[in-house]
Amino acid sequence: MEILNLRLLRVAVMAAAAGLASGGVYAHGDKHGAHNDKSGGHHGAAAPAGPCADPTALPSLNCAKSPTPAFGHDGRLWITWYSRGHIYIQHSDDNGATFSAPQAVNPIPEPVDDQGEDRPQVALGPRNEIYLLWTRKLDKPYTGHIRFSRSLDGGRTFSAPINVNDDKDVIAHRFPTFRVNDRGEIFVVWVDKRDLEAAKAANKEYAGAALYYGVSTDNGASFQTSRKLSDNSCECCRIAMELDEQGLPVILYRQVFDGGVRDHAVITFSDLTSHSAPQRVSDDQWKLDGCPHHGPALATSGDRQHLAWFTAGENRQGLFYAHSSKDGFSKPMAFGGPGAERPMIEALGDHVVLTWKAFADDRTRTFMQISEDGGDSWSAATEVVNTEGASDHPLLVNDGDKIYLSWQTAQEGYRLTALPESNAEVAANASIKNAESHHEHKESL
Repeated sequence: MEILNLRLLRVAVMAAAAGLASGGVYAHGDKHGAHNDKSGGHHGAAAPAGPCADPTALPSLNCAKSPTPAFGHDGRLWITWYSRGHIYIQHSDDNGATFSAPQAVNPIPEPVDDQGEDRPQVALGPRNEIYLLWTRKLDKPYTGHIRFSRSLDGGRTFSAPINVNDDKDVIAHRFPTFRVNDRGEIFVVWVDKRDLEAAKAANKEYAGAALYYGVSTDNGASFQTSRKLSDNSCECCRIAMELDEQGLPVILYRQVFDGGVRDHAVITFSDLTSHSAPQRVSDDQWKLDGCPHHGPALATSGDRQHLAWFTAGENRQGLFYAHSSKDGFSKPMAFGGPGAERPMIEALGDHVVLTWKAFADDRTRTFMQISEDGGDSWSAATEVVNTEGASDHPLLVNDGDKIYLSWQTAQEGYRLTALPESNAEVAANASIKNAESHHEHKESL
C-alpha cells in the first residue's frame, strides 16, 4: 500500500480544526450532550476548517476526530478512525512516522459515534487478526447498535459489519469496549438500556442503564447471547476493561449507587460466563442527577489492578489513582491538580504510567507520572506535549516493550510519543527541556 508521510500531511492541516471533542458534565436535562456536542473552548469541539472542511478532500488521519491505536504481536501499529460514514484503518511499521493509505472497512456508509468517550476501536488477536468495534448511531437520539468487523488476512479485506448486541430495539447500546485474549476469545462490554425501557413500560423506577457483554469463541464469526453484567450503570460514561492473568475480563465502570451517587465499581470473571458482583472501589459520594461523561481508566499487571478516575464528589474532587491489594484497594492518591481531566493508565510489569491533560497558559497540556514499583511510589509530574487548539482525549498504548502517548490535536494532527521508562529518564528529559527553555529565553532578550 502507498505510504503517506504524516509529517508532510501535518503541514496541509496545520490550521485545520478537526472537531476534536472531550465532552463535559451534563445536567439532567442534557444527560447525553456529547452525542452531538457543539461545545467550544479549549477542550470542546472545533468546527472543521481549511483542508479538513473540504468535502472533496481524501480521507485523512490528521482530519479524524477520535483515532484509536493498538499494536499487534508483530510490533505493527494499527489505527482506526471515522470519517463521512466510513470506518478507516491504517498501519505503521515505524511507530507512527508513516502510515499506509487509509482503507475503508464498511462499504455501506453508516453514522457512527465518534467522540472521546465512545469512539471506534481496534484490537489484535494472537495471530494478528484485526478486530474493529464501534457504535452505529440510529435514528432516535442517543440510540445505537454495537458493530463489529474483522480481517483474517492482515487487513487486505474486512468482513461485513455485524451487530454484537442480540436485540434489535432502537434503544441505547453504546460506549462499547473490547479485548482479545491469547486464546483468541473476544470480550465486548457496553452500556445497554433494555432494562430501563422495560422498567418504564412497567411504571417502575430504574436508575441509569445496565452493562451487557458478549463473547466470541470463533474469532469473531459470531457472538454468544448478550448477557447482563450489572444493573444501574452510568448511562454515558466510558467503560474500562483489561484482562487478568487467566485472560479473563476485569471491568471498571461508573455505577449509580443508592441515592444517585455515581462512584466506581469493578467486576471480575472466573470463566467465560461467570462473573463477580460489582465491587465498589471508590467512595467519593458524587451525587449527580446527570451524566459525568468522564469514564475511568484501568491497567492490569500480574495480579495487580491499576485504577484511575475523575470525580467531583463530596468526599474528594479531581483525579485519583488506586491499585488492588490483598486487603482490597489502596487509599486513593490524588494527582493532576486543579483542572486536570481525562486520566489514562498503562502498565508493563512494575512500570506504570499515568497521563492526563489540563489547560494552562492558553494551551492544552498533557502530563505524566511514572512508577517503577507497581504503583507504590510515583515520580513528580512532568509535561509531555501540548497544543494551542482543540484536542481529543490523550490515550496510552504499549507494544510490549514501551508505552506511548497517542494524541490527536487539531493543530498538529496525530502524534505518537514514546514515554520515559524510568525516573532517571524523566529527570533527564526535564533537564533538557529546562535548558532549551532557558536558551530560548536568553535569545529573546
